[in-house]
Amino acid sequence: MTLLDRLEAATGPDRELDAEIHWQKLDGVGVGYDRNSPAYTASIDAAMTLVPEGWTAWEMRSHGKRTRYSVDLSRLQEVDAAEEDWAYSSGPTPALAICIAAIKARGEG
Repeated sequence: MTLLDRLEAATGPDRELDAEIHWQKLDGVGVGYDRNSPAYTASIDAAMTLVPEGWTAWEMRSHGKRTRYSVDLSRLQEVDAAEEDWAYSSGPTPALAICIAAIKARGEG
């Protein structure tokens, strides 16, 4: 099961996922499994640090009683281009939804 699969299956914050995200964010070079990693799956601020540079336009929506949050990340392919790249996600918490979209935008699914 990939990191993306595990994030999409998560029902709430998960320190094991936080450690794996942190390891991947640092390219896994010289970094061991770190239980003291930021709480990416619990904190919107920490999750936002995963969004790659250039992916500045984003939108989050709540789906009312379903308690799901959707996140759309986008970036222009070129400064003057009309085309955009998109990374969509949905999760049970805002932080998880951001993590999922950021991992998709990074191409690290």
